[in-house]
Amino acid sequence: MTISQDAHIVSLSLRTTEGLLEAEFNALGARQVSLRFNGRNALQPYAVKEVPPFATGFTMAPWANRMRDGKWYKDGHAQTNPITEASTNTALHGLLLETVYDIAEQTESSVTFTTDLNPSDGYPFHVTVSVTYQLTVDGFTATHRAFNHSNEPAPYATGAHPYLYFEGIDTEDLEIQIPAESWTRVDSRLLPVATEPVSKHPVAGQLLAAGDWIRLGNFCIDNDFLDLKRDADGIARTKLRLPGLLAAGFRIPGASAFGAVAGNEAGDPRRIEIWQDESFPHVHVFSTPNYPVVATDGTYQNGLIQHGITIEPVTSGPDSFNTRNDLILLTPGQEWSGSWGISLLNW
Repeated sequence: MTISQDAHIVSLSLRTTEGLLEAEFNALGARQVSLRFNGRNALQPYAVKEVPPFATGFTMAPWANRMRDGKWYKDGHAQTNPITEASTNTALHGLLLETVYDIAEQTESSVTFTTDLNPSDGYPFHVTVSVTYQLTVDGFTATHRAFNHSNEPAPYATGAHPYLYFEGIDTEDLEIQIPAESWTRVDSRLLPVATEPVSKHPVAGQLLAAGDWIRLGNFCIDNDFLDLKRDADGIARTKLRLPGLLAAGFRIPGASAFGAVAGNEAGDPRRIEIWQDESFPHVHVFSTPNYPVVATDGTYQNGLIQHGITIEPVTSGPDSFNTRNDLILLTPGQEWSGSWGISLLNW
């Protein structure tokens, strides 16, 4: 059966003192589609009638990233899942990418998607999964929940796959700051080998120090980061900014969260932050020069490509069903929850 890619889109809006915040989410994969403030989009456009490239916007569950050979072991017995990435012979991003979630609740500015993971050969548990998107004054909050109906503990991991975007700016020229002390070194199949300090992560022929700003065009990677530095509120924030004077920390005096000043000589003051609470101890960064370009009619432009960046709040690193590192174990009757979100600053 062919799944209609754009038949389950939900539109939300929230008027703030600074203007109109609008967003679209899709019950197919509980994914993010767009996030606009006064018409300027902060999520990477794609052809919504087609399968999103690079798993754009999807919610990942009951695992995130790759599972080695599609297998993990329960009581010494292999649990086998379909191989979904042939090049690495792995099961990628869980079991719900092609699932149309139910809409459990919806308001003008929020929506809750929910679905059941029923027992299968590769995941013999009954777990209810839900995601609530709530618009806020500067973006949105996504709250993930998982409830174990099974009579035995269920391993679980989840995450999100938002692609960030500054309308009118080449993504490769943006700069990223990752609040991590460590990263997961991987092999040629993008499966974990070791956890190392970020100072050992090569970027454009140099080494990355925690808190460095790195140009995305020099940072084409697919890596997990952990040991996140958190602010006093317990939140870790991965940041994207524009180049130029703003890279030195310039901010318009007295500007509000969305404040804009015409004729600002420092250039475009926008910044995006992906934030995640302590339930999401990892952030995965995938930066690619091969994201397809969308034409004004919503179709892809004859093989044209551009840079794309996803900053993924995740609960564990790659192959966590086998490494067990930071893997959630839901006891019978337990509900787990965690939140992440997008903040648009100086938008």
